[in-house]
Amino acid sequence: MAIPMLQSLNPKQQEVFYFVRKWCMETAQGKRPDPFHIFLTGGAGTGKSHLIKCICYEATRLLQQTQENPDSVSVLLAAPTGTAAFNIGGSTIHHAFHLMCKTKDREGLSESTVNTMRAQYESLKIVIVDEVSMVDKPLMKSIHLRLRQLRQGRPNALFGNVSILAVGDMYQVPPVKGISLYKERDRDIFNLWNPNFEVVELEEIMRQKDDAAFAKLLNRMRVKRKKDKLSDEDDEILSSRVLSVDFEADDYPKDALHIFTTNIAVAEHNDKMLRLRCPDVRCFEASDFVKDPTTGSMNRRDLARGGKDDLPDVVKVGVGARVMLSRNVNVADGLVNGAFGTVSGVAGGQDDAREVATVFVQFDNPKVGALERQKSSSSQQSTCQFGSCTSD
Repeated sequence: MAIPMLQSLNPKQQEVFYFVRKWCMETAQGKRPDPFHIFLTGGAGTGKSHLIKCICYEATRLLQQTQENPDSVSVLLAAPTGTAAFNIGGSTIHHAFHLMCKTKDREGLSESTVNTMRAQYESLKIVIVDEVSMVDKPLMKSIHLRLRQLRQGRPNALFGNVSILAVGDMYQVPPVKGISLYKERDRDIFNLWNPNFEVVELEEIMRQKDDAAFAKLLNRMRVKRKKDKLSDEDDEILSSRVLSVDFEADDYPKDALHIFTTNIAVAEHNDKMLRLRCPDVRCFEASDFVKDPTTGSMNRRDLARGGKDDLPDVVKVGVGARVMLSRNVNVADGLVNGAFGTVSGVAGGQDDAREVATVFVQFDNPKVGALERQKSSSSQQSTCQFGSCTSD
């Protein structure tokens, strides 16, 4: 274990770290300790992500010593979203466990795929799930069933006898259209969470001094109810960020991230910023096809009419525009839903709004798209190229 990394842990973090380390050492020695199921939680700035990296580093180092297959995974890092997965150097849960997003049969796999996964995970001992607040009950059940399917151990073994370190904050973002793990239901036959996971809470703020005050404010806010009154200190800090200047004023922070309560307000602000930042705004229309039920042929509609979960009907873009990826392209490369960047160039699509164009984007995080840029022959070496995409 790298000494500086270990010395950076506070006593509570070290307690968790050494527990997992001892478990890994006993496993490597063939003692077969019972698998653990820990829910590591804590507010903003308490060092959850840093502890994940420390545990993953040490657990992988210890468990790899007994692996027969060097390509097999001993510690798996996963998260429910592409951004969260990239931040910890892992995969999305759906990708790691070959789960389908839009089907009730999340566990159905071909025999060939199952055999490939068994070889990949034959040495798997620990699964670390970050941002677990966004994992709903059906998804946790799918993880359990997939691990049990792959490990082929005792039929009732929890998570296939694989240890689970679930990390997150239940006060943060809940599952999208799903039921949080901690919520009890009368018909809950498959309750994997409450009776099985031991809670460990990190409380000490580990951020630098400049960020500590804001982190403490967030942690006070996270446990308040709507009717609870703010402290004078918190009210003063938040009130200091209320702007009295108009959007057109010179000192208005136009490049700051804006959050709105409706999609209409978002669209209005984006159009305003496009006109402000981009001298040449280009509009690209979607090509929307509908299947003829009689002939089976695909016919293009005159006007695109996509649903709210489909691709946008029109994309407006120009050099200098701030953009964000809305789909996962390559999680390992950081090209994930939520990655921010700036358009540095647009090629093609001059004469026809439906002509495929190439958009060049320079991402804020230089690590995002690094692998893609290595493969590119473009003269814009600091950018990533994006063309058209399709959606069913």
